[in-house]
Amino acid sequence: MKAATKAKLKAEMKAKLKAETKAKMKAKLKAETKAKMKAKLKAETKAKMKLKMKTRKKGEWKMALYSEKVMDHFRNPRNVGIIEDADGIGEAGNPVCGDIMKIYLKINEQKVIEDVKFETFGCGSAIASSSMATELIKGQALDDALKLTNKAVTEALDGLPVHKLHCSVLAEEAIKLAVKDYYDKNGIEYDPGSFPAENNCEACSIH
Repeated sequence: MKAATKAKLKAEMKAKLKAETKAKMKAKLKAETKAKMKAKLKAETKAKMKLKMKTRKKGEWKMALYSEKVMDHFRNPRNVGIIEDADGIGEAGNPVCGDIMKIYLKINEQKVIEDVKFETFGCGSAIASSSMATELIKGQALDDALKLTNKAVTEALDGLPVHKLHCSVLAEEAIKLAVKDYYDKNGIEYDPGSFPAENNCEACSIH
């Protein structure tokens, strides 16, 4: 074999080996990159799913704190509004604690609550408590309305979270202050100790 042919053959073998090595390296790199991308995507998807499930469970837990009645009275509150010629108006709460309730009463000659409206600035539990409380006293005699307790409001709503019980307290206080206002306007005697002090926000202590 001539030296020139031998050299040519050697060069071709070298070039072929180089090309094959290069192709193998390229294929290996492509496979590794693909595997890394796949692993990364899998990890990211798993992390997102985990976060989504965690957020969902947190939201479901939060919703589970409130009964269906609370959610209903929050989403569809009854007796919202103002009675322009109200016979008695009561306001309970304090801007400091964030919940303020205002109750308007329309009372007939038989001292029966013919109509009741409320305005509430506060959370969903405050709105639900106001709504339920007004439903419970509508059509009731004043003496019966004064017997309404925050416990009765809470029970009618099928319960409230402990940290929201102050909302039912404010509803009770606002109603009593509205009746007190009616008594004051009509010169009707009453025991001051039977009524809460205006804007004392006793419920804030359990907020």
